[in-house]
Amino acid sequence: MKCGEDFDREGRPREVRRLNQVVEAKVQRWGEQWQLRGTFVACRACGGQQPISETGQVFQRNHRDSCVFSGNHSQIPLGELADILSAWHLELWDDEKGFE
Repeated sequence: MKCGEDFDREGRPREVRRLNQVVEAKVQRWGEQWQLRGTFVACRACGGQQPISETGQVFQRNHRDSCVFSGNHSQIPLGELADILSAWHLELWDDEKGFE
């Protein structure tokens, strides 16, 4: 069995490709504001950081003064990322048999 990573792989259901492309677009938008730095998530605008151990707490207090992102977007960035990634569709296939 192989893990399907290629959107254009022949035989991959069109709907799976479409759904995963939606997830990729959401991850791209998430990454415009947030960045993973080891065991921290950081705001790209101000550099404020939150340890992964504080994932359930709002990020708001970690932004630096007058950060452009402090008043908008999700303030629980790793929770938002988890929600986005939970929509990813993984398809396994056997080269001999096709999709399973």
